[in-house]
Amino acid sequence: MRPQDFSDLFRDSKKQVREAKKADLLASTTTQKSESEDTASIITLKKPTLTDWKSSKGSTLSAKLIRIEHEKTYIFKTSSGKILNVERDQLDPSSIKKANQLIAKQN
Repeated sequence: MRPQDFSDLFRDSKKQVREAKKADLLASTTTQKSESEDTASIITLKKPTLTDWKSSKGSTLSAKLIRIEHEKTYIFKTSSGKILNVERDQLDPSSIKKANQLIAKQN
């Protein structure tokens, strides 16, 4: 009996999941909310610009703030296109203030 190579067996499925994650097509199944509740707690910046952001530990990130989800998760896009999810407590207070100013400016 020949052993199965699971990396080959699930290769196509893994590729589809990676592509869906990149395209932001996967939905969370942990909580079921109505669409109006979900979109009300997501703020998307209309014209994000590349800005330097500081973490609570002092490191710097150069990225575009593209949206804030539920007032606690900040979604950034780097110049290379990588999407980063950063929790509010991981950001320096000055960066949180800067994000709030960007949101107020677009409204």
